[in-house]
Amino acid sequence: LILGERTSMPRLLSLFPVMAGLVLCTANELSFHMIGFLAALMNNVLDCIQNVVSKKMMKSLVTPVQLQFFTSVAGSFFQLPAMLWQLRESASSAATAHAKPAGSEMAIYMLICGVFFHVQSVSAYCT
Repeated sequence: LILGERTSMPRLLSLFPVMAGLVLCTANELSFHMIGFLAALMNNVLDCIQNVVSKKMMKSLVTPVQLQFFTSVAGSFFQLPAMLWQLRESASSAATAHAKPAGSEMAIYMLICGVFFHVQSVSAYCT
């Protein structure tokens, strides 16, 4: 729809076993909530749009590594305020509970997570 490409019939038909499996898994789920369902649905829609736009950008504008870099920088701007607030909150609660603040440990975990996410994304874009 966005790129003007048509999806082949075998590819469309391959989605039916996946959908049937999801229906079977969730048919008797006792903890179903409409808000959770809508959040998961919105996540999938936005993820698909991101993949389509990324594919379009890689055709003419950027390389996979550049795309990964720019999306990571943009994501950092969104996450940095929340991360700094969380670090401040954990430091203040650690001071009252006489525990060590988790700032350096969290930074190491974030760095490791970022490296693995970068490797995973670049390998997905380059294949």
